[in-house]
Amino acid sequence: MLPTPASLAAATAAAAGTPPQRSSGRRALSAALLMLAAPALLVAPAAAQSVSVLGSREAAQAAADQLVFFLQAPGNCLQVNSDLPASAPSKNLAALWIRAVFHDAGTWVPTGSPTGGANAGIMSFLNQTENGGIADSIAPKFQQNTKVSISKADAIALGGVVSVAHCGGPSITYSPGRVDTTTPANPTGRLPSATEAFDSVLTKLRRMGWSNEDIVALVTGSHTMGGVHGAITPEITNKPFVPFDTTPGVFDNDVFKRSLAGKCVLPVDCSIAKDATLRPIVEKYANDQQAFFTQYAISFAKLMGQTNDTTLLPSVPVTIALHKNLFAEGTTDENGNVLSGSSTTAAGSSPTNPSKAAAGEGSVVQRCVTVAAVWAAGWFLYSRLM
Repeated sequence: MLPTPASLAAATAAAAGTPPQRSSGRRALSAALLMLAAPALLVAPAAAQSVSVLGSREAAQAAADQLVFFLQAPGNCLQVNSDLPASAPSKNLAALWIRAVFHDAGTWVPTGSPTGGANAGIMSFLNQTENGGIADSIAPKFQQNTKVSISKADAIALGGVVSVAHCGGPSITYSPGRVDTTTPANPTGRLPSATEAFDSVLTKLRRMGWSNEDIVALVTGSHTMGGVHGAITPEITNKPFVPFDTTPGVFDNDVFKRSLAGKCVLPVDCSIAKDATLRPIVEKYANDQQAFFTQYAISFAKLMGQTNDTTLLPSVPVTIALHKNLFAEGTTDENGNVLSGSSTTAAGSSPTNPSKAAAGEGSVVQRCVTVAAVWAAGWFLYSRLM
């Protein structure tokens, strides 16, 4: 339960060694200060009190809350400007968390001497071409300040679950228990590239036992978020950012409609739409978003479960809040310029709108500084009225 202004006032007084009762003027001042500080305080996730029981609901929820914290600010399902380095080639944090799940688990070779899979092996190859743009955004980096004890592999998987649900997509079953590997598999030759021949792409996906529905949902379906960047895939574009569809900050089925119309940023999406076997599935998802959501939840859970010598623990329920103003902030033109909402810059560029800071889209440090400033000002006023 969130603390009320009254309970916060009482706790503050107790910590200072004074009774909570004050004169009416002082009580009014205290309440006003608490109301000023409350918005900045309540954006932070609940503190994790050394939640270390692997597989517990409490650990999973605390870890999810930590990740949601970085996506909840206005516009952050499309781009994150404050919590990523200025030099990051992509600011599409939600899309990058989904991509990281595929690039970690997508190294899986289940036959012969099984190798790869969802085991955080990606952490050893973040600077390779296959993983371009992921290094700055990898989910475990966003859990350094939490006492929640989960593996890096679980954090990567959970980052994908959080991105999908928070940004408008389906709720995906999360099962913890992935073990971080000590023998990571090199992704070269295992992950499809942006311009790879379609037959070769299919061979790599079939290697992991993917069905036709898995392929359509996880490949084209995952392209509902984000887009391509000239700094990462110059063979596709020389622009800073080109969105996959018209709602790159919303998890929906628009990308299927565009691929059927031949408007594909990546060749693989149009190849899937033209394939005689796969096209009916694309058409189904273009016409029925719920059918897409249902299959995506199944296929993404399957992707996260691609492990070797590891049996995942039973699934645990995780509550993930839906992002506010999703469509207003996540709809763009073909150059990635937000059409409405709080952000007016291209999703791949740095912000130029100074009102963003006032709207609360600041980094963790900025939010903490705001809280400290409010309390300092309040204490000064309080002391003058003593």
